[in-house]
Amino acid sequence: MKILIVDDSNAKVLDLASAIAQVENNVDIDSCRDCITALGKLTTKYDLLLLDLLLPLRNGDDLSDENGKKIISELYRNFKLKPPTYILCITQHDEHCKDFHPIWRTIKYSQAETGWKDPLTDLLKYLMRQDASDNRIIIEKMPSIYLEGKTDEKIYQETLRLYFPQYVDKIRLKTEKGAGADWVTRQLVVWASSLPRDENSEYMKCVGIYDDDSKGREAIEQLRKTIHKNSAQENCFKTLKYSTKCARHLVPFYQKGVSLPITLEEMFEFKHWKHAHEMGWVEARSNPDMLLKDPGGWDKMKMSLGEHIASLGFTADETLYLSKVSDENKPAFSDYVLSLPDEERIQALKPISIILQEAIEVMFKTPSSLLSG
Repeated sequence: MKILIVDDSNAKVLDLASAIAQVENNVDIDSCRDCITALGKLTTKYDLLLLDLLLPLRNGDDLSDENGKKIISELYRNFKLKPPTYILCITQHDEHCKDFHPIWRTIKYSQAETGWKDPLTDLLKYLMRQDASDNRIIIEKMPSIYLEGKTDEKIYQETLRLYFPQYVDKIRLKTEKGAGADWVTRQLVVWASSLPRDENSEYMKCVGIYDDDSKGREAIEQLRKTIHKNSAQENCFKTLKYSTKCARHLVPFYQKGVSLPITLEEMFEFKHWKHAHEMGWVEARSNPDMLLKDPGGWDKMKMSLGEHIASLGFTADETLYLSKVSDENKPAFSDYVLSLPDEERIQALKPISIILQEAIEVMFKTPSSLLSG
């Protein structure tokens, strides 16, 4: 059974996915938080759409009940979309429970009450019987790694192939175009809510890999607020961030008082950044003063920020990272790395292999000594 949850609240998604798991574990749950993303996903056939009525048009926009209505009207109007078998509308607001749609039912949700679970449970049982009669293919869960974007996916696929070929068919790498840190968090919420178990009845783990930047840290913090500490759900996932543990070439920045955001691109060493500069793939970082761990050490009256950073003693190679690879050039940078000759490519991907090894250790409880080549 395939279910799409469209809701802007991580806590509500957690409740809905947990309620689904209490009825049936053999479910493929997808989730998004806005109208435009939902319409993009509905080019795929789902058995059930759980639809919040108050939604942003795009992620970050204001909430409006017109956007819930828009999704349903587009399902009737746009023949490129594949209408789900059933739609259940769910809202916290009494005023939206009546007359929202003449066909599809709306139920009142409350985090403090459980009455909303009964109609959802009845509907799931009905759809399960339909699945059985249709003899549909069951989608089995596999240990999964959730990534922030498509360039990450290509890099991790190649790293997995080169460094851990024995796990190529045992791990699912998952992302989508423009996914981002918030998307990774929502996938971990859905995964944890379903409490998946392996053939030994032990919790099956997934891993979310985040950029170590403000968005990545905020998304991890939001996850911590949503999933209760020491809960069963917390045992089903692990969050990992890029760090100097993997990218040792970045250690001097922290030693010199600069907190450099570490994304996928910063994981690659100097010579690859020289190529990025030569190709014009980089741009200035916004708010560079935010990189300073101790801004008080910068005398703004006597020197510019650039002069202050220069005074910290960076080498010519290190100063390359004071720019960043622009979003539109990240695919070109990724393609460049993947086109390197075999030995150079293996060496370039070594920092990625370190965090990938940690993810494999988490998911398969495999000692690092057994993971070589």
